Amino acid sequence: MAIDFHCSCGQSVSVPENTSASQVTCPACHNAIPVPAADLFAPSIPMMAQEALPQPAVSAKPTPVLSYVAGSTDPVVTPRAVESLRQTIPWVRTIAVLIFISTGILLSAGVVILVVGMKFHRPTALLGLLYLPPALFCMVPATHLWRFAANAGTFVQLRHENSLEAALHAQKSYWKFVAITALLASGVYVALLATIYFNIVISP
Repeated sequence: MAIDFHCSCGQSVSVPENTSASQVTCPACHNAIPVPAADLFAPSIPMMAQEALPQPAVSAKPTPVLSYVAGSTDPVVTPRAVESLRQTIPWVRTIAVLIFISTGILLSAGVVILVVGMKFHRPTALLGLLYLPPALFCMVPATHLWRFAANAGTFVQLRHENSLEAALHAQKSYWKFVAITALLASGVYVALLATIYFNIVISP
């Protein structure tokens, strides 16, 4: 004999009466739901009458997409959050591709200037080396963005928690890089303004 009960999403779940499990995973929404005690299903209502009772409608889109332990404080990723993540991926990839293209242009320009200058023995050949640091600098945020898009895409398709963690880690690395760059740029800008002010105003 089996114990039949329903998940909060409306999915019908059946487990053997002699099961020792205290909870099972819903096949529809992947929620962990407690298994009711067998004595709660005594035949007080005829089976046909039970089948005639209205049952909750099964949602076409289950609310949670990650399994979790009942009573846990871990957040649940909803379909709306997954859809927002899916819509973000193309924009992130677009930015990453644009940065990669800019990096390629800088590298190409630097190599061309360097090679042409060395071929014709011009001192301007050294200017080609100035293109290399910015190109390598731009590779860092582009790589973080591409990693975020790749792992986020894997999570949207397969619902692997590790992919979500990897995507968030890449996002953290990207914003950390942006914040450090902004702080350094602000420091250089303030130092430049202070130097100009000192040379012009204080010591004319």
